[in-house]
Amino acid sequence: METAVCSQNGKLCRRTGNHNSIEAYGPKLTFTFKDEARCSFRKNRIGLCVLHPIRECAALPCLIQDTRGKWSEAFFPGYISPHQPFKDFRGLRWSPRSGVEAELLFQGDIFENEDQRNWTDASFKTYCTPLAHPFPVLIEAGTKLYQQVALDLRSEEPVHPVESKVPEIQLVKFVVEVPMPRLGLGMASHGRRLSQMQLQRLKKLRLSHLRVDLRLSRGAWVSEYKIAVEEAAAIGARLQAALFVSDNALQELGQFRNIMDPAIVHSCLIFHEKEISTSERWLSIAQELLHGVQIVAGTNAYFAELNRNRPPKGFPAAYSINPQVHAFDDRSLMENLEAQPATVESTRQFCEHGVVLSPITLRPRFNPNATSKTIEPEGQLPGAVDRRQRTMVGACWMAGSLAALLPCEGVVSLTYFETTGWRGLMETDLGSPLSAKFDSSPDEIFPLYYVLEFVAGASSVLRLGNALLDCVSVLGLRDPDGSTRYLLANLEAISKRIRYRVATSAIELRILSETILDAARQGTLPEAKYLSLSADALDFDFPGMSLALIRLKP
Repeated sequence: METAVCSQNGKLCRRTGNHNSIEAYGPKLTFTFKDEARCSFRKNRIGLCVLHPIRECAALPCLIQDTRGKWSEAFFPGYISPHQPFKDFRGLRWSPRSGVEAELLFQGDIFENEDQRNWTDASFKTYCTPLAHPFPVLIEAGTKLYQQVALDLRSEEPVHPVESKVPEIQLVKFVVEVPMPRLGLGMASHGRRLSQMQLQRLKKLRLSHLRVDLRLSRGAWVSEYKIAVEEAAAIGARLQAALFVSDNALQELGQFRNIMDPAIVHSCLIFHEKEISTSERWLSIAQELLHGVQIVAGTNAYFAELNRNRPPKGFPAAYSINPQVHAFDDRSLMENLEAQPATVESTRQFCEHGVVLSPITLRPRFNPNATSKTIEPEGQLPGAVDRRQRTMVGACWMAGSLAALLPCEGVVSLTYFETTGWRGLMETDLGSPLSAKFDSSPDEIFPLYYVLEFVAGASSVLRLGNALLDCVSVLGLRDPDGSTRYLLANLEAISKRIRYRVATSAIELRILSETILDAARQGTLPEAKYLSLSADALDFDFPGMSLALIRLKP
């Protein structure tokens, strides 16, 4: 494809082959897609889409222009909309901030808008063609395709470049202190038993629970349950049992009741193998049979499925989270953290008994909308595995997730990742089954582990009001003895200078970064620095994609 860039009369234009172009002129930016099919093929959707950041859009008024040219008043949703907020439109106008008006005009197809917070993306998305149209559609050779999106930004005052400044993290005041939600891990999906070394490491994390998935219509669940009981007891945790039932749920749940020990099983997530979100019938059976445990409704899939198929009242609601339904780069991973608390706030509008987030993973575990079985390509990492699981990117994302979710009102429990393996906190004693793609060593510790180790034992969370500030996440924790600690994560690859204000005379500071990662994977962390605060602030260098573990000294 040929590319040409020209500039004349203040106008910038980037042109590619087949008349595609991006043009900028003053406050206007225009994307044009114009092409011709060289052969016949089938398509679901083709074309341009626009992502609208939630911080500059959610709950704000806007104007929508329909396909006949008429403008009408509307709102970007505040709580997450289960279905498309805007349909069949060609224009959108709103004010992303005071004194600025944005207008988008669309041509060439019928556009609609969806709330991507349903999949914990931090955006609304305008796209074409409408999902209600039949698909796939045959595109004949020679068919001409044309679309255009034009953005016009109008400002009451001249826009000046933003001056760079030292990110300042204020850790003196917090609004409220809330109880620590229960934290747990999933049982390892690879099926290997935990070694004594792994059990000792996990015991240090003081986990509330292990999640075990039991498909009660299959005979193997009994042995899986017994292994889960043994491993949970060995690390001082209880079980979160995800029970998948069939139409024979009465008998299946009765069998589970006969061997279940309420002293070990804390909660049961009830899922029907043919339902995307559990209906009241199966929950009522579970509530009648499984005394002494918490019964949880909801979905094993995304928040979107819960939002569109809302659970019956009277139960906590469960759903899973991952940041990679639509985008996969490091920046999108970190940006999507902003949408996680929005799912909790929205769930609380239709569920009064708490939110159970289980599991929280880097990659989707499966596709709930797949129409055929997924075949994993040989020699490649499975779709549910992300090589960043063993890197500082994964650790920083987890720290950001905890900072976003732990302070949320209504969160009952959080279940992250798995115990061991390439979807866990550490490698197995056998090492990676595909070292060319996931280069971990036997018994290697992933930096994710140190995030949970630092959080372990906290009794409450400080609701700071700035959990995600200038791409730095901040989590404040209170210990039973009244002491305070903070976990900071630099969510960008660039270094920052942090100004740390806190009402104390001395702190303990430990930085986990890429430079010490090899030693950390073998269990050796850098020495802590003990710093005296002679003034009211401390400045320190914060490397890109790193963690700062801070303890206040009495």
